[in-house]
Amino acid sequence: MDVKTFEEIVYDKDEETGIITVAINNPKIKNALTLGVCLELYWAVDAMQKDDTARAMILTGIKPEDTDDPTKEAFCSGGYFNPSYLQSLDEEKKKQIDFTDIAQKKLCLKMWEFDKPLQRSSCLNWVSSTKSFPTISCCLMPGRQP
Repeated sequence: MDVKTFEEIVYDKDEETGIITVAINNPKIKNALTLGVCLELYWAVDAMQKDDTARAMILTGIKPEDTDDPTKEAFCSGGYFNPSYLQSLDEEKKKQIDFTDIAQKKLCLKMWEFDKPLQRSSCLNWVSSTKSFPTISCCLMPGRQP
């Protein structure tokens, strides 16, 4: 999957610094981890691993455009398992998703093996104390931190 075709995350590389910013782009559901977001995060990490000029990744969330109220913002509110969302996925994405793997092991393993620095949004820093945290949040921890 090409980073230019992402629909649920924004992948932006600063060519001068080599810093990649990946932003979950669904503020209406507080940037929840849909299966599509997990799939695109997998491909974002894959693209960065293959890019020798990429130096670090910042993982964040898009804030709502219609408000400046910080209580309406979220880096990521957790998993999103709405049946209507699943029906909206195109066939290409459905072929790449294991619907029996609610923890998205493929993404977790990709992030576990990720060897470039990753800075998370501050609301998940408490997770970084252990790599054995048993939820999707384990995906947000790198092999090395800056």
